[in-house]
Amino acid sequence: MEQLHLEEALLRTNSQNWCIIHQNPLDAIVMGISTRPEQVLDLDIIQQKKFP
Repeated sequence: MEQLHLEEALLRTNSQNWCIIHQNPLDAIVMGISTRPEQVLDLDIIQQKKFP
């Protein structure tokens, strides 16, 4: 989550290009605010794997 916060801060405050590399990240699914999970994800698999 810390990396996502850093990426959002850079996007909002800086017009330069950035490449952020995080070694050994935890599994996570990040979607836009208008995305409906049931349309783009297999929710049964997601619930079994317990993604955050």
